Amino acid sequence: MVTVDAIVRTVIRLTVTRKRLLEWETAAQAELGTEKKTPVDVYLRLTPWLSAATAVTLAACRPRALLVALPVLVAWACSKTLARWLNRSLPAGKTQITAEDEALLRGAALRTWRFFRQFSNAAANWLVPDNVQQEPPVAAPRISPTNLGLLLDARLAAYELGYLTVAEFASETEKSLARAARLTRHNGHFLNWYDTRTLAPLEPLFVSTVDSGNLAACLWALKQGCLQMSRQPLFRPADWRGIRDHVEVMDELASAGAAPEEAVSAIKRLRERMKSLRDGSAAWIRELPAVERALLELATTLASETTGSGELGWWAAESLERLRQARALIESFAPWLWPADRELLGQLGPEDVEQLTLESLPRVLADLDAKLQRLSEDETTDEAKKLAARALRATLPERLREAEALSQKLAALAEQAGAWVEQMDFRFLYNERRKVLSVGYDVRGERLEASCYELLASEARTAAFVAIAKGDVPQESWLHLGRAHVLVKGERVLLSWSGTMFEYLMPALWMRNYPNTILEQSLRAAVRCQQAAGKKEQRPWGISEAASSQRDAAGHYQYRAFGLPALGIRPAASDDDRVVSPYATFLALAVDAPGAVKNLRHMKEMNWLGAFGFYEAADFTPARVTSLAGHEPVRCWMAHHQGMSLLAVTNLLRDSVIQELFHAEALVAGTERLLDERLPVAVHVEPADEPQRRERKGPCKDGKDQDRAAPLDALPRAPAAGEAPESRNSRWEDLSAESCGSRRR
Repeated sequence: MVTVDAIVRTVIRLTVTRKRLLEWETAAQAELGTEKKTPVDVYLRLTPWLSAATAVTLAACRPRALLVALPVLVAWACSKTLARWLNRSLPAGKTQITAEDEALLRGAALRTWRFFRQFSNAAANWLVPDNVQQEPPVAAPRISPTNLGLLLDARLAAYELGYLTVAEFASETEKSLARAARLTRHNGHFLNWYDTRTLAPLEPLFVSTVDSGNLAACLWALKQGCLQMSRQPLFRPADWRGIRDHVEVMDELASAGAAPEEAVSAIKRLRERMKSLRDGSAAWIRELPAVERALLELATTLASETTGSGELGWWAAESLERLRQARALIESFAPWLWPADRELLGQLGPEDVEQLTLESLPRVLADLDAKLQRLSEDETTDEAKKLAARALRATLPERLREAEALSQKLAALAEQAGAWVEQMDFRFLYNERRKVLSVGYDVRGERLEASCYELLASEARTAAFVAIAKGDVPQESWLHLGRAHVLVKGERVLLSWSGTMFEYLMPALWMRNYPNTILEQSLRAAVRCQQAAGKKEQRPWGISEAASSQRDAAGHYQYRAFGLPALGIRPAASDDDRVVSPYATFLALAVDAPGAVKNLRHMKEMNWLGAFGFYEAADFTPARVTSLAGHEPVRCWMAHHQGMSLLAVTNLLRDSVIQELFHAEALVAGTERLLDERLPVAVHVEPADEPQRRERKGPCKDGKDQDRAAPLDALPRAPAAGEAPESRNSRWEDLSAESCGSRRR
């Protein structure tokens, strides 16, 4: 009926009336379902009355016919409501996970954050090594643009989860950006690799398109995060939950036999005490001194132990640092909250401290100053209160200066992050003939790579989106990204290049995954294919680009792409290669959170969890397995995989906060409709029951191998009890400086 109405009106306007020829409605307006005055809408509004009139007529003239016609009349009367119901948008729904699931994710996220917390230090110029290997203990003192971006966004995630205060976030981010500003760039782009010790670029000098896209996305999220922090509460439930998470990790380690009995009992008492406080700021501030004393005693006890409690000692020291940072935040911005001052001076500050922000603090301090002045000048006030009021009032100007300085620092960080993206010129990376982005640019040879990123199901989707949003490349380039599908076990999936999970899922760390779109359907289908493969082979699922158990002569793990051959145009892995990466499961949290958590729990039960979160991978390839367990753990951690994992958990637990920050950027908001591409009604699908290598015309994407090893003077250790974070030196279990192996970009 709607179609007939549209056809008739179009014909009449074109041939008879010649009026209202420019009347049209956008898809967005149509989806809102607003009331209209078309003949169809008028008819639908009248259907209840027409149905009632018909029923009355039948009752009067043909009573018997009324019983037969009644079902039709009821349906007719409800036609408007039925039409609205059929036309509704299916709700995306909020992913539900259990408290046990959340505890598992938070514990893994905190261990993952430790990688950045511990290895981003003065020795590394406040950057981060590309990878760290457990045995032999080696690290790669180099950094890529993707690593840099994920380091910055990892701090955003840590702030959101309560593992950093706003002051710590600003201070550490400022130091990293200051060092990064000294790195050589080309047309605004950071080069592919730098030495973290000297900040010198590493040969060959190359601008990687996918790296630049990842960094730009991270910088936009960082920019919006810094801008929003001034408007967010200074004292958040997340801060207290973050402290509890540290103690939960300590309790888990202690229960596993990593501590003396006395320490185990002390940790359990502390854990129960913290659980009773919930996450309310008032209760925590009241108990903070006592909890701090208990933690200091525990840290001192563990520091005196010479065996078995090294890991536990690190966590005790870091937990103590969390409490001290919370204390510093109170002393800097809300000293009136301390119990002693509140008892003496009464309720002078705002009752709801969780509404206190950097933005509102000047007004709050001015109001408090006026109250303290009246109190100190009131003749009825006893001398002790007058002295306390004067002492507190004397600190307020300094509190105001600190708040203004922090606000200005956050604004400066946001400005710098935004400026760096603006300076990235993607035009010279655009292949005019192919209408897509090249893999990159050879700086020494002044040559654009012939290989291009030509697939929608690619990690370069982020770079393509950013380049379009900036206006550096035309929107038509998005339409030139390949949308070929393959049918795998009944699942219709966009083809990727290597069949890896991160090709499908990594861009979703920043870009929204709209329901009922071509991307959303393919992401879900790709995850289901991975799950089916894992179930069939009776192993955890999640095959992606990663380090395998294969080592070079120096004992370093080797890095390459692994994927499901059925999903890739040119799979890099053979049919026998089976390397399962936990970070791939973390990425899948955005698609199937319960299934991903179940898989992570299985991995934890298989002892894949180490000091810095889940290990890089586990190798199930028969030719490389030597243990009776049926797999070889790859005991190293890669910075970009650590960052992906941490961001994925944060998006799940904090209402897609990284995505929301990215989409808060005006240029992104103006381009996000590209992500809302609906599923095609009909599409050619290539069956893939028998995995094969698919040929295509011309070169497509290829990466740049890096296999460098360089000496690293030291890597970080945990701060001792009472030691400031800035004084951390750079050793971890006598870690030397070698590469975890080759890694493709």
